[in-house]
Amino acid sequence: MKKLPVMLTGVLALLACVALIYFEPPFLAAVSRQTFDIYLRTAAQAPQSGSVVLLDIDDLSLATYGQWPWSRRLLRRLTERLWEEGAAVVVYDIVFPEEDRTSPLVALQTWRREFGENISIDGLPDAAWNHDADFAAALAKGKSILGCFMEVVQEPLAEVDPNLDTLYRGRYFESGTPQPYMLLQARSVVHSIPELQRASQSTAFFNTTGDKDGIIRRTPMLCALGPMRIYPALSLEAVRLFKNVDKTRITYDDKVFGGVQDIRLKDTTVPVDKNGGLVLNFRAAPFPRISAHTVLAGTVESGSLSNKIVFIGTSAAGLKDLVATAFRFETPGMEVHATAADNMLAGDMLREPRWMFYANLAGVLIMGFILIVFISEVRAWIGFFAALTSIVASFYGSFWLLKEHQLVAAPAEFALSVLLIYTFITVVKYWLEERDRRKVRRLFGTMVSSDVLRYMEDSEGRSALVGRKVEATVFFSDIANFTTMSELLDPDVLSNLMNR
Repeated sequence: MKKLPVMLTGVLALLACVALIYFEPPFLAAVSRQTFDIYLRTAAQAPQSGSVVLLDIDDLSLATYGQWPWSRRLLRRLTERLWEEGAAVVVYDIVFPEEDRTSPLVALQTWRREFGENISIDGLPDAAWNHDADFAAALAKGKSILGCFMEVVQEPLAEVDPNLDTLYRGRYFESGTPQPYMLLQARSVVHSIPELQRASQSTAFFNTTGDKDGIIRRTPMLCALGPMRIYPALSLEAVRLFKNVDKTRITYDDKVFGGVQDIRLKDTTVPVDKNGGLVLNFRAAPFPRISAHTVLAGTVESGSLSNKIVFIGTSAAGLKDLVATAFRFETPGMEVHATAADNMLAGDMLREPRWMFYANLAGVLIMGFILIVFISEVRAWIGFFAALTSIVASFYGSFWLLKEHQLVAAPAEFALSVLLIYTFITVVKYWLEERDRRKVRRLFGTMVSSDVLRYMEDSEGRSALVGRKVEATVFFSDIANFTTMSELLDPDVLSNLMNR
């Protein structure tokens, strides 16, 4: 009979654990995220592909060439220098939504509007009037990508203004039943001016989304603007151009889990979650970083940019393109895109398959029932080591899956389940044993005084049934007329009298 409440308690604790895993309260999600961060920092490697370089518009570059935004004429020089150094793909983690205000053509229009005079500029050659045209000409010389910003919303839109991006180019095709409503959703897009858009090979978004604690652990690969337009992430589009792939294939899972199943670039399969997000395998060492000042000055090391994807961004604190990751709280945003691109090129992308959630639930249920039966039968210290072994094994196993097979498991949920099951069962077993001990104490207390009983409880070792040689004085006593008294009184009355 004693095992029944213990087993019942274990089952109730197991059901509570399943409910916690299914609904994932904030504290459990936070523990799981922090555990993943520790694993990631422990298993991280240096950049693997050797094909990704960061071009940094750093503080030195700003001090040398002036505050941001730079003249598009200067950006033309920067871009042309990259082509000369052999860059394979040039990716601007920047959007150019307005005309260059330093362009003489734009400046002249501004001055005429402000001063109300027919101001003119003489002596300029025709090629110097439009800096945007200069920059566009440089972009058109190779595989260039311009960034855009998606204004994200929570709910998908049934339709959007068709004039939001008249130069939209969707270089993808879909396999399975299209489910664009499962992707990151946007209601508008901030893109570069048409002159630059037409000159570049593609436009891709640079949005990144952090978890609830603000730390970026995954990044969206796709974003839907209404039901008919899907934009790629900078990293995905950079890899597509680098691999000379005409179109990206988006495969939907319309049979089991729903959402996006994976994204494919010919022989490269990008494992994403149902919303098209990629779990980032951050690198332990920084990517090769070259100052824009070095490129513009012509002092860049020969071959350092040859056949590379060059992400152009900034680490300057004043430009505030800094995000928090599992490695650093202030990471330039371009490193997130560089990490995703390096993951895709190296083939060591982290995978978090949707069946992993159900595998975790099944593992908790199976191990939970085993522990319930085992801990109910053995002593507390044996049950403790069994629970501890299970927890250690879950942490080690999940780390091994991450390091060797790039699988993201969730040991925190399993460990918490084992801990709760062991704790609840142990508490109930202790309560039952204490209840039986109190019962025995009450029964034995009718035979000896409370002082003797307390001495026996406090001196468990000395009250064992073994012989000991001692010097002792023994007092024997008899009760006068006890025989006559016991014959006349009822047993319960006699018992109460003797106890008193």
